[in-house]
Amino acid sequence: MTDIPEDLFQQVYNRAPTDQDRNRLIATKAHLGLSSRDELWPFILTLDHYSQIHLRARAQLVKEVNAEIGRVEKIMAQSGHLADAKARQAVENMIDKSATRIAEAAIQKATIPSALLAKQKHTSGRLIGGVLALICIMIGATLMYLWMFTQGICEDSKRNLNDDLRITCVVQRHPFSA
Repeated sequence: MTDIPEDLFQQVYNRAPTDQDRNRLIATKAHLGLSSRDELWPFILTLDHYSQIHLRARAQLVKEVNAEIGRVEKIMAQSGHLADAKARQAVENMIDKSATRIAEAAIQKATIPSALLAKQKHTSGRLIGGVLALICIMIGATLMYLWMFTQGICEDSKRNLNDDLRITCVVQRHPFSA
């Protein structure tokens, strides 16, 4: 048996765990005193998945900001002949556009996995709710059958045997019954 639930990891991450993933999750397991079959693993793996997404998004954001700064510095070097005020204005506009573009890209990258996970959880919740409803209906029907079997639906406690040796009794109809 492995130290972490690898099948659950593969469901959450859609890939096999790397050595770095195993080491990180084994450290979490040791700090929290978890077993490999602990019921907190789905929650912990989901939080870890989001943490890894945010770390990658931050690294990508820093990379894109540095690239944008490089582009701005290149433009500043090329625009040496422009007046200082016009160059500053152009740089400010580019920084605003770049920041907006970077923020929109980061939001779009972070939104897609969240929406997909929410849709999956909604579907599984509906499925579990349906199964629970069927179980409740089956329990209710079983209890009604047992009550009818033990108590019967006879008007009084007199029960008779007919020619086929079956139990018969008098059943009174309730008002408004068909």
